[in-house]
Amino acid sequence: MPLVMIGLTYLRIVKASTWRNYWRWGVLVSFIIAWIISPGTTGGVMETIIGLSLSSLYFLGMGISFLLEKKRKS
Repeated sequence: MPLVMIGLTYLRIVKASTWRNYWRWGVLVSFIIAWIISPGTTGGVMETIIGLSLSSLYFLGMGISFLLEKKRKS
């Protein structure tokens, strides 16, 4: 996920501020993906771990996108 986000920011298709504005959707989609790909009988533990991992990757991609835009401006 961070590679796609960084690539879209590098190609100037999506601004880093857009990633920040839509972070709630990124977290929601992360947990939906976690719910879909996890095994069903874990009691929610695996879904939470996978969702938090994907959400942290989203925030990592957002941070690197901001650094990329900052570097490009200078």
